[in-house]
Amino acid sequence: VPTILYFTSPLTIRGTDLLIKSFAEVRQSHPCNLVVLSRQDSGGLTEEEDLLRKLALEHSVAGSFEIIPRNLSPDGVKAHIAAADIIALPFKIVVASVPISILESMSMGRPVITTDILGIPEIISGQQLVEPCNRSSLSATLESFVSDESLRKDIGSRNRNRMQNYQRWDDAREQFLDVVQEYA
Repeated sequence: VPTILYFTSPLTIRGTDLLIKSFAEVRQSHPCNLVVLSRQDSGGLTEEEDLLRKLALEHSVAGSFEIIPRNLSPDGVKAHIAAADIIALPFKIVVASVPISILESMSMGRPVITTDILGIPEIISGQQLVEPCNRSSLSATLESFVSDESLRKDIGSRNRNRMQNYQRWDDAREQFLDVVQEYA
C-alpha cells in the first residue's frame, strides 16, 4: 500500500486541507495511506491538526491517515521520507522560491507532488506539478502516482539524479567568497 508523506507546518495555507480532500478521493479507488509530520516550530498548532483530523473523519479516511505532532530529529525526518512512496507538498503559498523540503525529498529519490508556483517548476518536472489550490489537479496527480509503482520509481530516480548535479551549499559559499575577494 503506497504511503504519501507531507512534512512541514500543518497550516492549511500550506495546502494540508486540500491534500486530505484529494487523498480521500484517491483512497476511494486505490488503497494508500497519508502521514503528516507536523513540525511544531512555535507549538500551539493543535487547532490546525484538529482541523485536519476532522477533515479526515468527514471524508472517511481517518483509518488511513496519521499525524505525527512533534518535531523529529533530522534522522527521524529522513527515515519517514525514505519509508514514503510519494511526497506531497501542495502549497497554496510558498515563502521561498524552492522549499528545502522539496530538495530533501528529491535527494532521497522520492517523487514530489507540489505546486506549480514561483521557482518550483525550475526544479520539478511537469508530471509532479499541480495547479495551485486545485483539488482536481492534485487528486489526478496523486492517483497517477499511487496507481503506478513504475512511475514513482522512474520519477524518484530522476529526482535523485537531478540532485546529484544540484549545486551544494559549500560550493555556493566558495563561489560567493571568490566574488567578494575579487572585489575586495
